[in-house]
Amino acid sequence: MYASQVDNDSGLLVGLFAGHHQADADFDRVSESLNAADRNATARSLTLIFVLVVDREAEQPSPSRRRAMAENNKRLTAARYLFAFVTPNTVLRGILTAVRWLTGERTGHEVESFASPPEAFEWVRRMTGQAYPQLEALYDRARKSTLRSTPGRPTV
Repeated sequence: MYASQVDNDSGLLVGLFAGHHQADADFDRVSESLNAADRNATARSLTLIFVLVVDREAEQPSPSRRRAMAENNKRLTAARYLFAFVTPNTVLRGILTAVRWLTGERTGHEVESFASPPEAFEWVRRMTGQAYPQLEALYDRARKSTLRSTPGRPTV
């Protein structure tokens, strides 16, 4: 299950993949939320910031899904984009390397992986010099949304 929260005024998008299985519709929602945030950030000349948190037990995306993620990344138009990928699962963090390789380097686009949300939030703040106090609240709302949909599911 995928849920996200956005703050259009600051260019922030926080998404959360909860549970083991992620359906194609979940990956589609990631792309839709990222593309909407990208359009907003581009129109307003904001830095696009996407923090994606993935549960430890989430399954690996298929090679075709990895290619689709990379292709979507190539279409982003924001001049500056920070992507923080968060999961305690080291295998999933390693898969990010494959997606980055498929995407290619882009000037103004920074990608890092982290084991926990606080590490990612600190990186965003360090990279931008902005406090972004709403990061934790966006994450909490996304997490609560997934818990309502999947009662009893622990998340990162």
